[in-house]
Amino acid sequence: MRAKRFKSNLGFSVAELLVVLVITSVMTCVSLYYLYGHQKLYKPDEQASLFIDMLQEARQRALTQKVTMRVELDLTDNVARLINEGDATVATDDKIIRSFVLKSTKEVKVEQKPNNVSVSPTEPSPVPSITFVTSSTHPLSLNHKVATLRFRKDGTVTDGGTNAIANGAIITGSTVFVWQPDKTNANNSTITRAITVIGGSGAIRLWNYYPDLPANTAWKDSRRFQ
Repeated sequence: MRAKRFKSNLGFSVAELLVVLVITSVMTCVSLYYLYGHQKLYKPDEQASLFIDMLQEARQRALTQKVTMRVELDLTDNVARLINEGDATVATDDKIIRSFVLKSTKEVKVEQKPNNVSVSPTEPSPVPSITFVTSSTHPLSLNHKVATLRFRKDGTVTDGGTNAIANGAIITGSTVFVWQPDKTNANNSTITRAITVIGGSGAIRLWNYYPDLPANTAWKDSRRFQ
C-alpha cells in the first residue's frame, strides 16, 4: 500500500494536465483581450503626446535660437514635420529638423473635431479649430493638404500665410483634435483629445473629452502640459 501511494504522488494524471492547460489557455485569451483593448485606448494619447512634443520643441527653439520654426501636419503624406525656416524671407533654406509618421487614419485622426463632438475646449480667449489648406505653397509640402503653425521668436504663433515665405500670415491660435474613429461611422469618435495652441503666447495645452458629461464641462484640462 505504501508503494502504491508513493507512485501516485510522482506526477499529475493526464486529466489534471488537461485541466491546467485549459485554465492557462482561458487566462491567456482574457489577458490578450484586455491588452488589445488598452492598446486601442492609448493610441490617441500616444499620437497627441508625440505632436505636443513637436510643438513644445518648436516653441523652445524659436525662443532660444531666435528663428521661426514651422510645424506642418501633412495629411497627404500622413506625417508631421518640424522645420527651421532659417531666413524667413527665403523659402529655399527651409530645413526639416525632425518628423514622424502619423498613425493610420483608421486608428487615429489628427485634424478638426469629429461630428459627435459639438464643442471645443474653452480657453480664456477663443482658439479656432486648425485650418488645412488643400494646396500648400511651402516647398517641403508643395500642393499637399497641410495645416501650418509657425512659432516665431517673439513667442507668437501664426498660420502659414499666403505664399512660400508666409506673406500675409496672421497671429492665430489653433485647436488640433486627435481622435479614434468609430468603426461604424468614421466621422464620429470613440476617444477624443484636443491640443490648444494660443496664438499670442505659444502656450500649449492638452485636453481630454468625456462624452458622458454635459457639453459645457465635457472637456477637461489634463494639466500635463503648460
